Amino acid sequence: ALSPDAIKMSGAEIAALPLPAPSPAWDLGAQAMREASQATSATTWTAALDRMADAMATAYGLSSTDDPRDWWRARLPPFRDGDPRR
Repeated sequence: ALSPDAIKMSGAEIAALPLPAPSPAWDLGAQAMREASQATSATTWTAALDRMADAMATAYGLSSTDDPRDWWRARLPPFRDGDPRR
């Protein structure tokens, strides 16, 4: 984490994070992430990531008072067409 508002976690710490129970919201989030990973334009990529964030917030039961989506969206890297690291 090379910036003051970044979090650096180990693989073990990430693996220890709880997952929400299987649900339709989880399925929608997973589908949206697949769509984001296959996007060929910034518009499609951003829309899919927004759908994923909304679905995962629902899956985790986040309320509007503890919603991190705006914080997360502000930190998305720019879309790079054809970049396998996106």
